[in-house]
Amino acid sequence: MKDKIKSYKWYAAWEYEKEEKALNEASKKGLQLTKGGCFHSEFKRDNSVRYIYQLDYNTDIKDFIRYKDIFEEQGWEYINSTFNGWHYFRKLYQEGMEEDEAKIYTDRESLYEMQNRWLRLLTIFTGIYAVMAIAYFAMGIVNHQSLIVVEGLVFAILGLTMGLGLVSTRLRRAGKKEIFYIPFQWTFPAAIILLVASMFFYSSGSDTVFNENFNYIEMPQEKLPRSSSDIEIKKSGTYYLDLDFRAEKGTMMVSMQDQNGKEVYKNVANECTVNDWKLDLVAGTYKAYYSYQFDSTQAASTSVQVDLKIVK
Repeated sequence: MKDKIKSYKWYAAWEYEKEEKALNEASKKGLQLTKGGCFHSEFKRDNSVRYIYQLDYNTDIKDFIRYKDIFEEQGWEYINSTFNGWHYFRKLYQEGMEEDEAKIYTDRESLYEMQNRWLRLLTIFTGIYAVMAIAYFAMGIVNHQSLIVVEGLVFAILGLTMGLGLVSTRLRRAGKKEIFYIPFQWTFPAAIILLVASMFFYSSGSDTVFNENFNYIEMPQEKLPRSSSDIEIKKSGTYYLDLDFRAEKGTMMVSMQDQNGKEVYKNVANECTVNDWKLDLVAGTYKAYYSYQFDSTQAASTSVQVDLKIVK
């Protein structure tokens, strides 16, 4: 049996009381914390002793030695601190000890002062995730990029989880019934798995049907307009166009047409970036046409860069 054990459980700020309870249960079973952490903790097996564990959150400690002394004067032994401001303490467990003896903060005012430190930070992050979720949803929908929509969903999941944890904490402080929220140990890995899986399926599920890029420098009007090689669409269905072009000192037109000359896509600008533009194409042969209007009165030379890709 191993004497040293590592645990990879993690808890959100509003779940710190669950972590305290888990540490106390582990100590009861002979596993004593030697190092607490945000993403993993270390334990040493010792059945000869039992502790009560408590956490404090403080990121603004002017005199750390004095900070530890204050708790030690109350019988709390300092264990370690995490990079984001959580501090672990323990006290020897005694049968029949009073509830106040098992708590770092024995008065409500001090407890709320500690909680307010991380509640402020939690409120800020909830707002940030909410704004990012809305922004990513909007960008993904406007630019027809499903991956960005999934990224927005990830931010929405994290923001909703933090928001529910925030509301639940405030209800508990008000003596009201807490609302249900999914534990952060579930939502955080679920969000990461969702993001990684979507990136994998997005990349593996995209088959390049056509790809062309070229670059002209100096007097491109001598070589444009021009057309692409044949774009063979073997199966009718939905395809996605990626287009990136830059035309200095002039205007570029990119047009895609079917074999009958029917235009299925057109873009006129001096520069453009399009990703995942949805095209409903029928089986057949298509071509891309490029034309450029160069203002020779403005400059003697210019450059044109074009990159066009169609994926299934």
